[in-house]
Amino acid sequence: MKELKDLTETEQVGVLHKSISREIVQEIMNYGVTQQQILDIINLLALELEDNNMMRSIVDLCKSNKTEKLHV
Repeated sequence: MKELKDLTETEQVGVLHKSISREIVQEIMNYGVTQQQILDIINLLALELEDNNMMRSIVDLCKSNKTEKLHV
């Protein structure tokens, strides 16, 4: 694996962004959320995506998961 100093500036920015994302997720998990709340958060975040196709795919996946649980 490359050392941080061996990464390009773009790769370093990517690593920093992923690190911040992990910290946000950890903070949510520390808050104490249920599995359903995690799915709700994923769904709400998906609605904020600029990529409409990706947004629809994630929302549809969340809906199908909710529908499956109702039929079990």
